[in-house]
Amino acid sequence: MKFSNILPVVVAVGLPSLGCSAKNSDQETGPSTTDVGSGDEDTTASAEAEGTSPGECADGEDNDQDGLLDCEDPDCTGDEACIDDIEGECSDGTDNDGDGRVDCEDEDCAGSPDCDEPVVDADGDGVPADADCDDADATMPINDADCDGIPTDEDCNDTDATMPANDADCDGAPTTSDCNDSDPAIYPFAGDSYGDGVDSDCDGLDCEAGVNGSNYLTVCSDSGALKTWSESFDSCTSAGYIGLATLDDPTDQAFLYAMNGIVDSCNIWVDPTNQGTSTATTGCQEINHTDGALDTTDFCGSSWFNCQYACEVPMVSDTDEDGDGDGYPLSEDCDDTDASIHPFAGDTYGDGVDSDCDGLDCEAASDGSTYMAVCDGAETWTSALTTCSTAGYSSLGTILSSTEHAFAEGLILAQASTGGTEFWFGWNQRDLPESDWEFESGLSSSYTNWHPGEPDDNGGADCGRLLSTHSYRWGDAPCDNSAGFICELR
Repeated sequence: MKFSNILPVVVAVGLPSLGCSAKNSDQETGPSTTDVGSGDEDTTASAEAEGTSPGECADGEDNDQDGLLDCEDPDCTGDEACIDDIEGECSDGTDNDGDGRVDCEDEDCAGSPDCDEPVVDADGDGVPADADCDDADATMPINDADCDGIPTDEDCNDTDATMPANDADCDGAPTTSDCNDSDPAIYPFAGDSYGDGVDSDCDGLDCEAGVNGSNYLTVCSDSGALKTWSESFDSCTSAGYIGLATLDDPTDQAFLYAMNGIVDSCNIWVDPTNQGTSTATTGCQEINHTDGALDTTDFCGSSWFNCQYACEVPMVSDTDEDGDGDGYPLSEDCDDTDASIHPFAGDTYGDGVDSDCDGLDCEAASDGSTYMAVCDGAETWTSALTTCSTAGYSSLGTILSSTEHAFAEGLILAQASTGGTEFWFGWNQRDLPESDWEFESGLSSSYTNWHPGEPDDNGGADCGRLLSTHSYRWGDAPCDNSAGFICELR
């Protein structure tokens, strides 16, 4: 399965807005009404400048009778009572706090709308355009150099968008189809050497194998055991091949004969007439081990001198390596002989069939944009996250709307016979302040569906769950509790 995963974006709840304020500020106040003398006072008499005596710039009086009170009077410029604590006005061309820095030059104005360039976020995902590899797609994560939907810290090669998600050894094969994801030399169609004890191509067979033209071919021997044509055909299909080699490439016959002797020395069953069935009884063909000639025999049920067989799967073909025609190549399809089994096919809990090839027994389906799997079990929040990731999902479930909540609840109810009552999803505040929550997927939304009284932070409850006792509305719980879980891929 090829998936994608996304980094967390914090959902801040209830943070107060920040702005610039000033103590005893005289900003933008304008002149006050001029004091008017009374009686026989000489209003034209000269007076000492405002602020000559201590405290005059904050006494509410027009001490020099020029019509300007306290800090309104230029005479009080520089007086302690008239120096603001912070710049306050960030676009008036004035050094309001007297620290020698004007407007946006002053660090007090950091964060002011007057000093910041407009933030462009075309897709509304909370990631600015200059940090978003695709600002037209809200599902793309932060820090994704090749813009393949896989965050840098999860992408084994973030310069190559063709590399799949969850590929620990970066050999091009996702974890779900790689039989050894810690060795880049082992993956489907890697080629194989007979008798070396290593299943290099992940087919479960001990064969000599390699690519010839457009076909991946093997010559196999089950420890020299003689096999009928039908038994050989079944061995190939059981390993995921389309069947016995069809020799549709003119060079395939010589390629296979060259392996004779490396594996064993006996005739090699093939299927150039493309009978495509294990029940053939006549007209079966074999490559003669003595001269490489193609022989035909009607003794298909005989194993007289056939201890080798050749399997095939097309590397590039009309079926795109897709044996059952379900749209998924063999390298991604856990059963390439059954068109109803493939990634994202949906799954039914408890039926014994892994219909969606995720390796989990869950109730799973797609709502058109998100594939979710609801799994019963007893895992901590962290172990559930790991289980989802190992199975190729991008995260624990993200619920961004009432519609998505109803979809998740429907999957839970579909497997209600399991008795599961609690299910982890991606909502958490593990590394956040008490009032903040985020989805592990990195997506954000204003939608929440807390049950009344939740979250209650009982016992350090930092992880979100859906509870049957609360009509599957949201509650918080300690992350090391055990519960079922919801995986997702968007």
